[in-house]
Amino acid sequence: MGERLLRKTYNRMDIVVLLTTPKYVPCNPSRIMAYIGCYKQLTTFVVMTEQAIQAKRIKQLESQGYYVIKMIKCNKNGLPDILAIPPNTPVIFSEVKTDKGVVSKLQEYRLKELDGYGFKTEVYRGYDK
Repeated sequence: MGERLLRKTYNRMDIVVLLTTPKYVPCNPSRIMAYIGCYKQLTTFVVMTEQAIQAKRIKQLESQGYYVIKMIKCNKNGLPDILAIPPNTPVIFSEVKTDKGVVSKLQEYRLKELDGYGFKTEVYRGYDK
């Protein structure tokens, strides 16, 4: 019916443009995930990438006071992408080091940051003091 679909990625979002003839202007949001607008001969839809959706959710959770961790690779397959922990929750963050292992500046910073959220942190060296 005189339609042509164009797809481009812009700013971590897939932009899908449906070009139509002047006589036929469909505004059907079910064709694409998120509907933006419908103008005379141009219908534009935005489909957010998973990365953009994750970034949006992380920002939302952090604005609500959660400490948010984006899980990339861990010892348990199939875990969700984001871990959101409310402040003052009984969670232990354990940095594991050998006797001679040195805690880096970044690791020190993160441990202090987590302490500030009221979480228990430790540098564990394989034995109890």
